[in-house]
Amino acid sequence: MPGRSVRGIMTDKILTDFQVKCEQQLHSALANIGMSVSNREISGKSEKYIHGDIETIKFWIYTDGAEFKSSNCHLHFEKPDYKSLDLLMDNFISKILLDIKHRTIALTERSTVR
Repeated sequence: MPGRSVRGIMTDKILTDFQVKCEQQLHSALANIGMSVSNREISGKSEKYIHGDIETIKFWIYTDGAEFKSSNCHLHFEKPDYKSLDLLMDNFISKILLDIKHRTIALTERSTVR
């Protein structure tokens, strides 16, 4: 199945608008802090989802939800908990960025203590 490129992100026709937008916003937010996604793939049989890594963080973007797992936490973002998918997406991305910030601060503090 041929893919399409949306702002440089290769997508498949099987992805929802939410998945495409969420992935675009995530890439943009990461680019602003000099980071990027690695090991990106589309998986799933009955429901297609995007999976990828941001350094040690693993994330999943589902048709109408998302989650990520790091050494600090494992958070799920589900449609019934939000008034809109845009709010869900914003919270998902902001929590990932907050996790990255906390990890960066912790690493900096460890390196200055030595």
